[in-house]
Amino acid sequence: MNWQRIALLLQFDFYHTVTRLRGWVFLVPFSIYWVIVFRYLDSHPEVVKGFRSQEAISAMEYFGSDTTFNLFVNNPVIVSLSFLLLIITAPFFTVLASYGQFCSDLKNGFFRFLIARCHRIEIFIARFLSASILITTTFLVVVIIAALMSMKDGDFSNLDILNYSVRIFMTLLLYVLPFVAFMSLLSALVKSELGVIFLGMTVSGVIYLFYISSLATQQSSNVAYLLPIGVMNNILALQSEFFWKSIALLPVYFIVYTVLAYFIFHRRNL
Repeated sequence: MNWQRIALLLQFDFYHTVTRLRGWVFLVPFSIYWVIVFRYLDSHPEVVKGFRSQEAISAMEYFGSDTTFNLFVNNPVIVSLSFLLLIITAPFFTVLASYGQFCSDLKNGFFRFLIARCHRIEIFIARFLSASILITTTFLVVVIIAALMSMKDGDFSNLDILNYSVRIFMTLLLYVLPFVAFMSLLSALVKSELGVIFLGMTVSGVIYLFYISSLATQQSSNVAYLLPIGVMNNILALQSEFFWKSIALLPVYFIVYTVLAYFIFHRRNL
């Protein structure tokens, strides 16, 4: 395995992702969504302050009263709200950001030209890193904007906001990588880009339904734990014992889906 070749493959794939339709499928809706969110929060400061009211905390008690209090009272509201929205939408935006890792080139035979110059593991790592960098960079931009808006409000010190934002981003990074690995699996399994998007959205949506059902009935659902969606509530807690257990579980998701994805990609006829 040669890291210089991986770097070249990564640079090539990332450039062609952000400059072609494959990247725009993710970047356009993601950008529009967050422009709307931030413009609304900036023009309605009373909404931001409303998240600290007892009524708002009670309305979101399905996340847990301690979690809601920690997010919107003990920490900057805009950063916490961005964290909450990123966590909730992560499965679906990750589908759009990483659906095209292998499927299109498996279909058109492009990998046959690459395999003569590099190993499969190098192609796999480069494509995975390209998708990961795309989604995590956009998440970082959102967290930075949220931090700057919170600093403008002045409810917390800049150092507290910075420390909290770093913690938020590191948590998001650990949370989103298993979803990228899951999409690597689907992209190696299915040659159709539309098929990968459909499967990714459908699986994420179905697991979300089981997760919501488990919250409504106060009963655990094994299906919800097929993806990190099942530990979302614990991740949002940020400081409880269950939070650290869930954080420790995220690398397990990542390793399992990455190994399965590479096993399938390694056995595909390029």
